[in-house]
Amino acid sequence: PGGAPFSSPAPRPPPPGVALRHSPATSPSSVRAALASPPATNAPITIEAVDPLDVQTIKEVAAFFVGAFWQDYKAQALMTDDQKRRFCNEQFDDMRIRYGAKSPVNSSLIIARSGGPQGDIVGCVGLEMALVLGEKILPKTRDNLARNYDMEPLLANLAVSPEARRKGLARKLCVKGEEVVRGW
Repeated sequence: PGGAPFSSPAPRPPPPGVALRHSPATSPSSVRAALASPPATNAPITIEAVDPLDVQTIKEVAAFFVGAFWQDYKAQALMTDDQKRRFCNEQFDDMRIRYGAKSPVNSSLIIARSGGPQGDIVGCVGLEMALVLGEKILPKTRDNLARNYDMEPLLANLAVSPEARRKGLARKLCVKGEEVVRGW
C-alpha cells in the first residue's frame, strides 16, 4: 500500500561478474576476525540475500558492519575490546530485529562475499519497508502497523570494506537491493 514501488517491469540482470543466490547457513566467525582480517579483493564476488533464520550470518554481518563502517574513525581505535564487542552485539540485536525472521515488515539483508559463498564478507546493505507519514519515518509499533500508513522501501546499513572500495561494489549491492524490493 501507498507509494509507487520501483516501476521497471522486470528485474535487471546482475552486473557482469556477480553471481546472485540465496544464502545458506554459514560457519561462525569471531568479532575479532571480522574487525581485523582484510578480505581478499581480487577473488570473485558473490552477492546473496541472508536467510532471515540464519542468526550466525546476521551476527557475522553485524561484526563486519561495525568494522567496515567505523574503521576510519579514531573513536574505534580508542575503544577497548569489551566496548567493541558490546558495539557489535548492539548492532547484531538491531540487525536481527530489522532483518531477521521476526521482522514485522518485508526486509532483507544482502551481503557480498569475496571468494565465493564461504568467503569473507566485503559488503552489506539492509533493506526494509518503512512506515512513512509525509517525510517522517515512523517506528514499527503494533499501533502504527495497524493504521495503514504508507510504506516505502528504505535502504540502510550500507558498508564496503576499505580493501573492496572504489570498485563498484556498493552499486552492485544497491542493484541487488532494487531486485529484492521489486519482488515485495
